[in-house]
Amino acid sequence: MSKEKDRDRYLREHYGITLDEYWRLFALQGEVCAICGAPPRHRALSVDHDHHTQTVRGLLCYRCNRFLVGKWQTGELLRLAADYLDSDPDPIAEIRAQKEAGS
Repeated sequence: MSKEKDRDRYLREHYGITLDEYWRLFALQGEVCAICGAPPRHRALSVDHDHHTQTVRGLLCYRCNRFLVGKWQTGELLRLAADYLDSDPDPIAEIRAQKEAGS
């Protein structure tokens, strides 16, 4: 069996899409990751799908796909993570300042 046929069978079995649909989605996304916009480097873009509905959402680079794996499966958790990353970059400095102000 050829690599292409193996890939087509894998995509059908795991995501319910054909290899042709994969390449059409790849073109629709501008041949880049749907999140960070990076083109694929050493491997093909991963198929991202909703684990509850099995709906394919898009194609992601390895890094972005790994980021979403696990607990990062809802928009709410991602928003909370973004808020955390955008929060005070140096809370220890704030703690020390409060300590000095109280001394």
